Amino acid sequence: MPRQPRLDAPGTLHHIIGRGNRGDQNFQERKCEVWDLGPLARRVGKREGVGELELRSGVRRERVLRARRLFCQGAVRRMGNPAAEVGRFLGVTTWAVVRAAHSEGLPEIEKYP
Repeated sequence: MPRQPRLDAPGTLHHIIGRGNRGDQNFQERKCEVWDLGPLARRVGKREGVGELELRSGVRRERVLRARRLFCQGAVRRMGNPAAEVGRFLGVTTWAVVRAAHSEGLPEIEKYP
C-alpha cells in the first residue's frame, strides 16, 4: 500500500530543511545574532570588583558567583544570547548559565544593557 502524501505546509520540518538546502534568500538572512560578551564581562567585573579572568574561571567565591550571576542575567535575559554560547564563554555548563540567568533578578542588573 503506498504511503500517504506528505503534508507540505510552511513550517513543517522537511519544508524548513528543504529551504535551507536550496539556499533560499530568506533562510540565509536569518542568522542568530550573538552579542560580543567581552565588553559586558569587563563592565560587570569592573563594577563588581572581579577580574575578567576570575569571572571566566571556576572560582566559587561569593563575590565572583554574584558577578557571574549578573553577567548571565545580562547576557541571556537582557541581551538574548544563547545560554550555550554564554557557557562556552565562561567555561561553565549550559545548565549553570540557565540557573543563574533565571534565578531571582538582582537589582544591580538595571545598570547593565
